[in-house]
Amino acid sequence: RCEVDELVIPMLGDMISGDIHEELARTNVDNCMMQMMYGAKIISQALMFLAPHFEEIKVPCVVGNHGRMTRKIPSKDRYMDWDYMLYQWVAAFCREQSNITFDIPRGFVNSFQAGNKTVLIMHGDSVPGAGVGTSILRIVSNFRNVLHYGFDSVMMGHFHRIDEFDIGTGEVHICGTMKGGDEYALQKLIGYSPPKHLATYWHPENGYVGKEVVYLNRYDESNKTFNDTLD
Repeated sequence: RCEVDELVIPMLGDMISGDIHEELARTNVDNCMMQMMYGAKIISQALMFLAPHFEEIKVPCVVGNHGRMTRKIPSKDRYMDWDYMLYQWVAAFCREQSNITFDIPRGFVNSFQAGNKTVLIMHGDSVPGAGVGTSILRIVSNFRNVLHYGFDSVMMGHFHRIDEFDIGTGEVHICGTMKGGDEYALQKLIGYSPPKHLATYWHPENGYVGKEVVYLNRYDESNKTFNDTLD
């Protein structure tokens, strides 16, 4: 048994489906405002459920592309995104819980410390080529060589799969998605993955020491204790 005092929950964007495509606007169960409100309420309940089990919970955030409020991905004011508003709401709901802290930047990248390692987080939509390994590694290299970011490992969302690439100082983790595969992935033959998320384990001195894949669809029929009724 190993005691884990600190929990880091990176929020990697695409917290809502959004309406950036016409078919999404037509087929979404609810509009962006309601998606954001329901999401904020349920996520904050989940964080409060976890809070008693850890001395400290850190929530570093980045926005994705599905929640953007413009038709094309903006370069300026990238935080104008429903994800950003959702994060602010979650932080407000959890404000009385002293051991939960949030880092909600206006830029498209962020980082956190895992022991003595620095982990860069980004959504991943800036990677071209449907997330092939060479494109991901090139973007990571550009962050170091062009933008002069200092980091050991990287975490991304966006690609609806779990994957891992060695970058010498650490790993690039593609962290999965609650949505899993969809019609778009099938049509583009990009790859189809069930809903799953990645849990990683970090040692204060040795850094990344292991991972676990959480298959989320196993819990589809389980009893829910979250309150998803909006006042």
